[in-house]
Amino acid sequence: MIRDLIDNYIKQEKIYQKIELSSIQQTLLLQNQTLDPLMIKEVLQQRQALMDDVAAINEEAKKIQEKMKRDYGLKSFTVSEIEGVVNNIDLLELKQALENMSEVLKQISQNDLRNQTLMRQAAAESHTGPSVSNQQATNAYRQSMDRKNSQ
Repeated sequence: MIRDLIDNYIKQEKIYQKIELSSIQQTLLLQNQTLDPLMIKEVLQQRQALMDDVAAINEEAKKIQEKMKRDYGLKSFTVSEIEGVVNNIDLLELKQALENMSEVLKQISQNDLRNQTLMRQAAAESHTGPSVSNQQATNAYRQSMDRKNSQ
């Protein structure tokens, strides 16, 4: 049973690694000044499909955890709770799988924060339009007045 859970977490980590790659791909697209909304949409759709996959696998993990809680009489499913009921090698491997998954999730979170910042910047730039300096505005006004006075 613990082996099934470890394998499940390893599967989840592999999918999260793909999600991390898609978040990096999204960053690269957002950093490119010529944004292609279709490409970003495609990356987001791929990412959503991966998230759906990992959600299904995570449901399997929850079922395994619930079964282990029942079978071993655990109050909750935590590393400290299962420490005495599974062998040390499996426990170490479980801890490693959780740590690996945690690291990938941290990277995804950091990438997502960067992507949100880039999207806000792009949105702000698209709403402000080209900036005009005071000097440019003054010159345009003078030219307009000169044309009006010369007519």
